[in-house]
Amino acid sequence: MTTKSSGRIYVDACIAIELAKYLLQRHRPDREDALWFVRQMLKASECGDIELMTSSLTVVESLHLGKDEQGKDVECTPEIQEFLVNLLTSGSLITLVEPSLFVAERARDLRWKDGLSLKPFDSLHVASALDSECKELITFDGKMNKKPEEITTLANLGLRVISPHDSQILPESYRQQALALKPPKTPKTLKELHAPATRTIQ
Repeated sequence: MTTKSSGRIYVDACIAIELAKYLLQRHRPDREDALWFVRQMLKASECGDIELMTSSLTVVESLHLGKDEQGKDVECTPEIQEFLVNLLTSGSLITLVEPSLFVAERARDLRWKDGLSLKPFDSLHVASALDSECKELITFDGKMNKKPEEITTLANLGLRVISPHDSQILPESYRQQALALKPPKTPKTLKELHAPATRTIQ
């Protein structure tokens, strides 16, 4: 039985992409700690303790997984394609926000009226987060929360743009850490990805 959600968190496209790269072990090693928190968010979402949202634009953006640390293209294998379908379009973990005319106009007004100098896709993600009444937007894109004046503007709009480990919405029970001497086995499926995870001592 699910419980009442404690809040909504918006997931930027780069989070989904990095999760896919993590399954392939082509992710950035310095993001493993943040990805642990994302995995806990997926678990909390499945249990109904939080709600995760993202734009349907994320489905398109995750068609290309970018490059790894060595500058090589990351192949979106059939297994990863299935993972992304289950993650983004199954409706069980993340709810999609459609880019309606209202959302598009809100994205435009972030620059015209609020003075935010975001890239077009970033503006759409922020507008989608606001439209879906999310209080936090998790991302690895440092450009989205780099300028102090833009952080203040977004905060005044009711949105914190943060790294996953800075979430104040993820319930404390999902933050409990089981320390391990060896790294946990790399998950190969969606089920394993958001299963209870251990963290290593750095």
